[in-house]
Amino acid sequence: MRRGYADTRHGQVFYLQEGDQGDPVILMHQSPRSSRMYEKVIPLLSPHYRVWALDMLGYGYSDPSPVVDDVVFALAEMVNDVVDSLELGRVHIYGLHTGAAVAAEACAAFPDKFETLTVFCFPILDQEARDVMNEMHRSYGGYKSWDAEADGTHLIRMWIRAMDDPVRWMLHTEHPPPDGWKYDIDNVSSKTYLPSPAKATHIWIQEHYLDYCEGMMIDFLLAGDAQKRGKSVYDSLYNRDPLPALSKIQCPTLLIEPDSPYEAFFTQTADRAVKLIPNAEIHRLANADDNISWWNPSTLSDAIHGYLQKHPIGAVAPSA
Repeated sequence: MRRGYADTRHGQVFYLQEGDQGDPVILMHQSPRSSRMYEKVIPLLSPHYRVWALDMLGYGYSDPSPVVDDVVFALAEMVNDVVDSLELGRVHIYGLHTGAAVAAEACAAFPDKFETLTVFCFPILDQEARDVMNEMHRSYGGYKSWDAEADGTHLIRMWIRAMDDPVRWMLHTEHPPPDGWKYDIDNVSSKTYLPSPAKATHIWIQEHYLDYCEGMMIDFLLAGDAQKRGKSVYDSLYNRDPLPALSKIQCPTLLIEPDSPYEAFFTQTADRAVKLIPNAEIHRLANADDNISWWNPSTLSDAIHGYLQKHPIGAVAPSA
């Protein structure tokens, strides 16, 4: 797997690259992760495609995030510039959560660059969801997780947050939470759903879970700049209307949606989005959540590959 940098108007962008033949594919991560989250997916796609997984500005090994009001759009400009810098021509693009919002914005603003758009968990938030997410990201689990403490307890906070993901994977994909459970601040911070070092973590912690947590910790620390800025990507994501861009997307679009109830208001929006994007379809995955790229990469890569096979770059569109 090769590593490199691409120049953009907002700074240098780090990428992982693998594959020497086939259409170019760009992978966009969620916040506060990096291209690291696709290390298991890239080798599954690279036999068929030339794959670039980017670190968005402010994350991973890329330059700091843009200090602008609309960070999401600035990151869309970043993607456009990466395509130009690497001389990729038209590309396929995939995005998850924040990466999905950025990918969709890029496809809407720069339609000549993108052959297809694939998004996993596209964020469409109503006002209640915006309020919840804004409150959460200004409390435990959000921006305050990056506030350094002299005794290093901020590192414990980040580790506990990282451990939350494998716990959530098991709770929501194998043993769903009880009926009536709602994702809000009270539940997010409850002892039931927030793991603690005092719990019997040895029951479920295995090597691949620890590998995941260690990788997430590295991403957390590298994302400190993006998370603590006054105009963060979260501020932009939670306080902007993504809907106008959707109707401007011209390329074929696949909306992948997991069956996990985690952040249902944030991730289960395909039925709404498919009505707004002119040429879109839905693919639902059972027993999945937003960390599928690590826990079950073959299922995700199969979904992406299956869709891209139907839309190769340079193919002549059927006549009406």
